[in-house]
Amino acid sequence: MPCSPAQVDALIRSVQRGVAIRRGVPIPAEAELPPVPPYQLGHKLTFGSTGDAQLYTTSGWQQPEDAHRWTDGDTAEIRLPLARPIGDALLTVEVFPVTSERTPAQTVHVFANGAEIGQWQIAAQSAQHLLVFAAHSHGRDRLELRFEMPHAFSPHSHGTSADTRVLGLAFQSLRLEPLNAPSA
Repeated sequence: MPCSPAQVDALIRSVQRGVAIRRGVPIPAEAELPPVPPYQLGHKLTFGSTGDAQLYTTSGWQQPEDAHRWTDGDTAEIRLPLARPIGDALLTVEVFPVTSERTPAQTVHVFANGAEIGQWQIAAQSAQHLLVFAAHSHGRDRLELRFEMPHAFSPHSHGTSADTRVLGLAFQSLRLEPLNAPSA
């Protein structure tokens, strides 16, 4: 059963606090919660405060800002439940990095279900692309994406702002587009 936007917001807030509230009584976060809807191939997830990517982000994320969401630390993860096998697909993300004179670009290692699928060097706002092969999701009911940024840093530590958060990338959107029909 689909959740209303208000229910989604309440669920996100309760999970962020580490508890879910049902009928006013705190229950553990791992208790039965409304299922996250399967990701629809081709759908563009948006990461801003009104975006739908919050349903799929798991760990390593700051709170959403107006039009983007920063990674928190050097690793961020997204879990996309799948309604069916995805076949080969093109992953596209729109991002911008935290940079400084000491770190003019962010290196990003990208993993799909534990296998490294590529690496990016990101120095400015851009769209980045990688192929996700059917073998990365074969026999699985979800695609888990992990982004590792070994050069994430606090802007304060580099003298560029008062921001003490350890940041790597600000995600604006993510899309997974099929390249061919999936095999059964």
